[in-house]
Amino acid sequence: MQVLVVESEPGVAAHFHSTLADLGHESLIFGSPAEAESSFQTTRPDALILDVDAPGSGGVEFLRRARD
Repeated sequence: MQVLVVESEPGVAAHFHSTLADLGHESLIFGSPAEAESSFQTTRPDALILDVDAPGSGGVEFLRRARD
């Protein structure tokens, strides 16, 4: 499974990456929703983990734009 992760805290992002890898999943890690948007346009992951308090627009706004 491919999981897109938006997490602004590097330590938390690293934890997600290692945990997902341990479970046999591929992770795409981004530090902000803006960084993830270009990838999301070309790659449709199986799951999303979003930081709702991410810098800029946050995870909720990312979901609104991703639906379009």
